[in-house]
Amino acid sequence: MKLKKADIAAFVIFIVAPLFLFREGLRAGMVLFGYDIVTLDLPLRMFAQDSLKLHSQLPLWLPGILMGMPLIDSSNLILFYPINLLMMLLGVPVSATYVPDIIFHLLLGALGVFLFLRSIDLRKEAAWFGAFVYMTCGTSVSLVAAGHMGNIIAVALLPWAFYFVEKAVKKSSLLWWLSLGAIFGLQVLGIGMQIMIYTAAGVCVYIIYRTLTSGGTLKMLGASIFLFLMSGIYALVISAPQFFPSLDYLKHSWRQGLDYNNFISFSLHPAETLSFFLPRFFGIPDKTYWGWMQIHMVTFYAGLLPFVLAPFAFSKEKKKTAIFFAGMTGFLLFLAYGGYTPVYKLFYALPVFNNFRNPTRFLYVASFFMAVLCATGLSNIINENEKNNEPAMKKIFNVLALVVIPVALGLCGLQFSGFFKETVPALFTLLWKTVMPVADLPVVLDLIKSDIIAFTVISGLGLLLVYLTINRHLKNAAVIAMTLMAIHFVDISKIEKTYINFKPLKSVISENPVADFFKKDKTLYRAVELDKKTLPNKNIFYGIEFQNGYHGMVQGKLYEMLRCGAFRSININRAFNVKYYINDVAMTGPGFKKVFDGELKIFEDEKVMPRFFVAGKTIKVESPQEALTLILSKEFRPDVPVVEGWAPADSSIGKTTPVEVLSYTANEVQLKVNTTKAGLLVVAGYYYPRWKAVVNGIKTEVFPVNYLAYGVPVQKGENKVRLYYDGFYIIMYLVAALFAFLLLFLVAVDFYRNRQKS
Repeated sequence: MKLKKADIAAFVIFIVAPLFLFREGLRAGMVLFGYDIVTLDLPLRMFAQDSLKLHSQLPLWLPGILMGMPLIDSSNLILFYPINLLMMLLGVPVSATYVPDIIFHLLLGALGVFLFLRSIDLRKEAAWFGAFVYMTCGTSVSLVAAGHMGNIIAVALLPWAFYFVEKAVKKSSLLWWLSLGAIFGLQVLGIGMQIMIYTAAGVCVYIIYRTLTSGGTLKMLGASIFLFLMSGIYALVISAPQFFPSLDYLKHSWRQGLDYNNFISFSLHPAETLSFFLPRFFGIPDKTYWGWMQIHMVTFYAGLLPFVLAPFAFSKEKKKTAIFFAGMTGFLLFLAYGGYTPVYKLFYALPVFNNFRNPTRFLYVASFFMAVLCATGLSNIINENEKNNEPAMKKIFNVLALVVIPVALGLCGLQFSGFFKETVPALFTLLWKTVMPVADLPVVLDLIKSDIIAFTVISGLGLLLVYLTINRHLKNAAVIAMTLMAIHFVDISKIEKTYINFKPLKSVISENPVADFFKKDKTLYRAVELDKKTLPNKNIFYGIEFQNGYHGMVQGKLYEMLRCGAFRSININRAFNVKYYINDVAMTGPGFKKVFDGELKIFEDEKVMPRFFVAGKTIKVESPQEALTLILSKEFRPDVPVVEGWAPADSSIGKTTPVEVLSYTANEVQLKVNTTKAGLLVVAGYYYPRWKAVVNGIKTEVFPVNYLAYGVPVQKGENKVRLYYDGFYIIMYLVAALFAFLLLFLVAVDFYRNRQKS
């Protein structure tokens, strides 16, 4: 098919827009600065790449934070998503992948929207605009500030699910249903489980709507739902290397049995719906934000033009489509209010859904529906323009103008009257029970003023362009669409730039005296940072193991100990091999000495227990709760471990025996143990059931120790001990996923071969 000049121009706009937004990241030595990027994604992916390169090991275990935790299973490392896996295997520096990766996914999402809009018979020019709105909306771009790479991937894939199901409903083919399953699977591989569930729910509702409104029978609907469920099973196979390990880990994490307060955290307060039109009314995240969110890192602003164009979707030609997408958008917005609506308690009773917090993520699906609505409106406007049959469009325009113009004038009047100067501080005090900082008020007022001006100008330009189009003063559909795209980009880019930040890579990963000090100690130890002056997990860059750290899926037992303040106990820290403390306040008491003095001070605990030792004495308990009670008591001694379900045959007190470490990697440890009596080898690391032990060539049972750690029985004399993280399950799941992808490939080849024949 020969491309027209307008198609080429539109293509250029789609390429230039994200390049402009992320232009600063194209400079050498810069890294995209999003909180989860620099604290989770970057260090974890670098660790995974090094693990594969240096030890030829899949990164199954992360020893660097929280006393060790599963890496793949805990759903914070995007490893098996095809692009990430390819980059890791090629050895591409992780820091250099972010800008190309994000731009690719923004374009991928735009293409998915474009194809879907064309599949529901919207005009090409309107499909451009809808795709551009989705690509540049807050739920696609501003996620970079939070560093939620998994959500960026899932949001980009979301429109493709609707595109494939539209194709499947129109002409049921195995290819389209498998493609739908592949999209769900890729969302999971990209660690976007929550958005995948919301996408699947939206697709299911769309199948019902689409089948019943296109003359389908209940039998046809039943067949479509059955095939949808089969595509879900196929998705499980595609995503098996990530899904099943994550599902298994869930019961070991703090998210299992999520309480209602955590479930409704990050709900959107209804008053913050105002930010859909005045995006900076409540300030700028992490600077002057004063709304209801505990942490606010993203914007849900999609621009003003989508709201100007959406009402025109309700013409006779596409009225059913408009009602469906408008209804779904409103329903998802209602769900995003979360804990502010009593109805949301019903979701807490739903399996799967009740494992997810942050109800605002329903808005990611709503953004797609809104893009469809505004594109439908523009398509109707252009069609009516060409038919010269504009009365219906004029009626909608008049109603819209009667709403927008008074609102704009009213906002301007409130601004000039000084209303916000009095109201904002009062609202702040009402919400936060304190006075707004003096320096913040003028900044917030300037932002509100800027947003009111933008609302007036952008909505005015949108109305003017619609007026000129429906009155046939503008007739070129491509020019109309591209002009709207340009206005929209001016509107949205001023907001998006707040959320796109870069830093020199050296400022994130830099050699420093503290890291140099730790590297000099060649023993196995942990450190803990008490002053929290640096970004969490920075220690991973330097191969230093910390007792604390940042992770979204903290282990359940560790979470319980953190919640009850267990690690304020020096004895507990000693038992878990915490040798160094980074702190501004002097650490005093027996065994402590200052070993580094500078901007950060380091104190060494000379009485710390080694990572591995054979206990001279143990205390047997029968339950985890009994173990926790004992180690929290004042009687707990770090050299006398509390063991669940095991006691030595010889209960006489022996001496604590050190252990020789023969090799130490993330997934495997080999030890040499010489002891004068049979006893328990204590491993001061977090115990996860996939850790196995072999003593002198014989598989040996592992027992929980000190609530979090584990121990292995050894015999009198010399013992060769191998501790390894059993990753065979990953191999099985990978093989299954590869066969699933192969099936999709073969079905696609057969489909296109048959189409060519016909």
